[in-house]
Amino acid sequence: MLDYLTPFGPLHIFLLHLPIGGFAALWFAWIASANRKQYVYSKSFLVLNLFLLLSTGLSVATGWLY
Repeated sequence: MLDYLTPFGPLHIFLLHLPIGGFAALWFAWIASANRKQYVYSKSFLVLNLFLLLSTGLSVATGWLY
């Protein structure tokens, strides 16, 4: 295994909660929006989805290192 990446394994505990918080933020933003059909294509929705994608990938990678 790549020994120089092993110290990043304990970050998994922190990074595991980022997708959970991002999903909650996405859900609350969707509920709070008045025009839901238009909101799906807004930049904030796309940025939150990109954040979820990246944070989930980091969580999986650090979990593998942990």
